[in-house]
Amino acid sequence: MVSATKLEGGYCFHSKNSPLDQPEGVKIHLYRLGIEQREHDALKSFACAGEGSPSLLDTIILSQWENFAQKGQLGYDVTTCELKSGMLIPNIPATPPTKLFTFPLIATVAALIGTVCLSCAANRDGYGGIVIEGQRDFVIQMNDKWNSFSLKKYDKFGHPFGCLKPNSARSYEELLLCIAEGENNEPEVVPSITPPNNGVLLIANAYPVEYGHIFLVPNATNQLSSFWDKRMFGLITKIASEVNSAAFRVFFDDGTSIVPKHMFFQACYFANPLPVESSSTVALYDGATRSGICVSEIVDYPLKALVFTSTNVNALVDVVSEACLALHENNTVHSLMMSNNGRNVFLFPQVKNLVTGCCLSAWECCGYFVYHTKVDFDRASETGISNRMASFSFQDGDFEDLKKLCCAIADGLVT
Repeated sequence: MVSATKLEGGYCFHSKNSPLDQPEGVKIHLYRLGIEQREHDALKSFACAGEGSPSLLDTIILSQWENFAQKGQLGYDVTTCELKSGMLIPNIPATPPTKLFTFPLIATVAALIGTVCLSCAANRDGYGGIVIEGQRDFVIQMNDKWNSFSLKKYDKFGHPFGCLKPNSARSYEELLLCIAEGENNEPEVVPSITPPNNGVLLIANAYPVEYGHIFLVPNATNQLSSFWDKRMFGLITKIASEVNSAAFRVFFDDGTSIVPKHMFFQACYFANPLPVESSSTVALYDGATRSGICVSEIVDYPLKALVFTSTNVNALVDVVSEACLALHENNTVHSLMMSNNGRNVFLFPQVKNLVTGCCLSAWECCGYFVYHTKVDFDRASETGISNRMASFSFQDGDFEDLKKLCCAIADGLVT
């Protein structure tokens, strides 16, 4: 039996008296995005408690992730891992968690889904005053338990949910939430429902790189392409906007995927801007008043990169999608990082190491590295990190061609 309860702010929360796993199949909480009331498709979240308060979606994600952690499902507490940075960043004082659920809807949702968010990324201490000598602000983490192949254990999510049945051999506790487009003006949360075909699954990473590390995996039944689904990328962009947190970063890798024939993203919360975000830029295409998007080149950075900036979700999705498809068709490894609530997308084309077959992960492209041994961690230097990044950097001629292509794609939106 399903009942609808009207809550403050015009939102509608549907409650269903049923456990998460039922005989008819796997069930999960569903967050339906509201129909965005925007001018020229501008990205904006309408599910916020107010200035300085967490959004509804941000609260639910962190609540579910914390609940997963409290059950002892994480391989380690990533907030205790030692960090070093190239810049001395003061410790960030913790914010009392009791003030998190001040918005009636957020408090109600948190109570109904049975989770409590105890902290947030901004509560993670700063880099402890330990620095890497040099002028850059690279960040390194000492973590001997981190597993870069952790998504392998989640291959069960690569199958349509209509075929999944909970049993003693398979656990779905890491499945935190499903997000899909909605048909109402306001967002709504529906607990205990079969994930829709057009949804994105949020899966907790038991071996996090940073706080709140999750996988964002499109439901397998909705995959239009083994590599890139433009509609799903658009949904990911809207999710980043809806989370509405300056700490939230979304990552994508093409060339390092360990789940073949299935597109997926990752996301973490970072208390401070990533190094690439602090780098200088040079504008290549300024179409803010024409196509609604700007294309810039990152300069004075060891890895060649571009950044696309726009509040127009359609323009951003169109340009980035065409650029990624062009790189993929040319067998070029590349990574993406999305920040600023979905308004900025960084593109890192790479040259794969022909000897090892390795390439940089998206967060490594951004200047954030994880070391498995204390010896390597202590020896890490700005010069060594810069040289490593530069070894994967695109050739000058190829990068010039990519810049021209991206500008042409952006300019093509005008006609």
